[in-house]
Amino acid sequence: MAEKNNVPEIRFAGFTDPWEQRKLGEFSKKITTKNADGAFSETFTNSAEQGVISQLDYFDHDITNDANISGYYVVQPDNFVYNPRISVTAPCGPINRNRLNRAGVMSPLYTVFSVDESVDKTYLEHYFKTSRWHDFMFLEGNSGARSDRFSISDATFFEMPIWCPKIPEQRAIAKQLETMDSLITLHQRKHDKLVQLKKSMLDKMFPKPGEAEPEIRFAGFTDPWEQRKLSDLTDRVSIQSSDSDLPQVEYEDIISGEGTLNKDLRDKEGGKTGIKFYAGDVLYGKLRPYLMNWLYPQFNGVAVGDFWVLRATECDSSFLYRLIQTDSFQRLANVSSGSKMPRADWNLISQSFFAVPADHAEQKAIAKSLAELDKLITLHQRKRCKRLFTHPLVWEQRKLGEAATIVGGGTPSTNNDAYWDGDIDWYSPAELGEQVYADRSVRRITQAGYDNCSATLLPAGKTILFTSRAGIGNTAILRRSACTNQGFQSLVVDDDTDVYFVYSMTDRIKKFAEQKASGSTFLEISGKGLAAGEFAFPSKDEQTAIGSMFKQLDHLITLHQ
Repeated sequence: MAEKNNVPEIRFAGFTDPWEQRKLGEFSKKITTKNADGAFSETFTNSAEQGVISQLDYFDHDITNDANISGYYVVQPDNFVYNPRISVTAPCGPINRNRLNRAGVMSPLYTVFSVDESVDKTYLEHYFKTSRWHDFMFLEGNSGARSDRFSISDATFFEMPIWCPKIPEQRAIAKQLETMDSLITLHQRKHDKLVQLKKSMLDKMFPKPGEAEPEIRFAGFTDPWEQRKLSDLTDRVSIQSSDSDLPQVEYEDIISGEGTLNKDLRDKEGGKTGIKFYAGDVLYGKLRPYLMNWLYPQFNGVAVGDFWVLRATECDSSFLYRLIQTDSFQRLANVSSGSKMPRADWNLISQSFFAVPADHAEQKAIAKSLAELDKLITLHQRKRCKRLFTHPLVWEQRKLGEAATIVGGGTPSTNNDAYWDGDIDWYSPAELGEQVYADRSVRRITQAGYDNCSATLLPAGKTILFTSRAGIGNTAILRRSACTNQGFQSLVVDDDTDVYFVYSMTDRIKKFAEQKASGSTFLEISGKGLAAGEFAFPSKDEQTAIGSMFKQLDHLITLHQ
């Protein structure tokens, strides 16, 4: 915010009015309604990371009971909650909105408030995710008697200044940020799927205890696996170095469980003493091995701190890096000495036996497959952390009907055999499951059947089948030209829109369709209703880049399922 001019640094086109600084108390009211009659039994908590959440979900158990919550405040949907508990991500405590769509209760330690219609709730919610209000809190409040809680009086809290544009601009900002959050969530889901897939592949590509071969193997490899002592596979390197010209790796530099660096090591000061390593060595953090600090560096450097530096001798180094990530290795590493500062026991690990393929080519094939998964995991982590795009406001809000033609379907008479068992694919909603592509329908119609119904032939490669009833939002990309019955409102994307980009955001399209669906017998979204949905679209080049990334990811997940 350029406070001198009362306008932000960047704005949506069409908005020129100055922003107004308002006090929080001008449009909000503290909630003091207590649960005296015991009408509500669910206790909420306000987490800096997860927002307003059921206490049962957050702690895995209730820490309150019906007898001690009569004095708790009632929190209605869309109420805001301030939690004075300090954390790294919330240095003066978080303020979050109740998005649970239900009421519950909260401890009087929290400040609960509602806001009126003069401010957009979603705008305000995102405002509180910034640090704009922190300066006021630090100036007017303090950490109090307890170092983990922030202290500020109610009267002062509601004096907090809030920068507010006019309502239309608030809504435009809120809508853009909601779109960004949806994309971040999508990336997080993809990231989490990949992490689970990698864990599954590690389990299946290495033999289970007592078994001679893994559950799955690459084609062409049939030689038996061997039981090899770790000390026969690798040397533990211990040459010390304090060479300031070499990059230095410490525990804090590694993303736990991912084996990637969280910073550019060139920005760190050198000179600390550690174990010298070379490109292709394997670094394993022996201190608190459950933290899973491992690295496969492709550069020379110095490992500072409690690391083992392992140099492969009788196996492929990339395979060794995968071996240390397996459950069998981790179980032994966590049989450690020390209670406060547990360390993996080298004498135990080095003398333990592990299953290893005799063929180095199979070792490399396993390592390469898992490395591809790691690259995608890292990619999604970076995309999520960077909020998917660098300049979000260059994305354009477009109606879905402006990016695609919405096409319904039809059904030939089932009493006329001449209309059926032809060569034209004809889909019903029940045929769409988890698959990305639709290759062949269960039933097919003849040209006569097509000519005598309202079905439209949909082009291959440009059409996303979208179910509009009896399970709204099931999707698949057409690989062959086809038509559908009336249970679809399919999207035929235009030439300026990437089909896989649109397919990747169908979760949001589905959510919109479910909200707008209507009907007495069953809920259904019309083509007109679906076309009216507004979504953010980047340029065609950026759509293609994002779509290509998701396409690669979905292909890899499907391949390993």
